Amino acid sequence: MPSGPDGNYAYYPDKVSGLCDNCNSAYFKNLVKGGFFLRECREGRMKKSI
Repeated sequence: MPSGPDGNYAYYPDKVSGLCDNCNSAYFKNLVKGGFFLRECREGRMKKSI
């Protein structure tokens, strides 16, 4: 897991489980990059490593 609070789920959990913190959308693009699972909202552009 990345160190520090740079979009890391451990530091910034979802305000509402499964929804974007910026726009409350549940429409995400998910990918695995560098051994980490990244989640990006397609509408609000929020990114998190979970």
